[in-house]
Amino acid sequence: MKTFHDIENALRDYSWMLKEISRLQDELNITNAKMTATYGIEATLPKGDGISDPTGREVINRDRKNKTLKKFISKVDFIDVHSSVIYDDRELTVLNCLLDGMSIVSISQHMSFSERKVYSIKDEIVKKMKENAGIAENAGIAG
Repeated sequence: MKTFHDIENALRDYSWMLKEISRLQDELNITNAKMTATYGIEATLPKGDGISDPTGREVINRDRKNKTLKKFISKVDFIDVHSSVIYDDRELTVLNCLLDGMSIVSISQHMSFSERKVYSIKDEIVKKMKENAGIAENAGIAG
């Protein structure tokens, strides 16, 4: 996530990614009841014609969810780590509003700035985060 556009999207999507991370973690901690064995009379009844592999399907679903979870955690961690370079009060306010899921229009109304001004502040935030990530990468620091 080193391009300007990637960082910009991560800022915009931060609030819902946090919710999705929580949801995916909850889902991955639940065992699917369909994978349990059948007992009693149900075990002797004929099954459907189709070939079913609930365990295999569950493994594929869990793997897909786990990959998505790791991707979202990576993006959120990137924003958390590199947002520490923002010191200007206006930039901090815009950053916090973006991380809370506010739109550019609502931020401009909230701060009594033009939308163009909010966009330029957001672009400056993204630029600083990108530069910080480049410096961290060149120094061999994770992040």
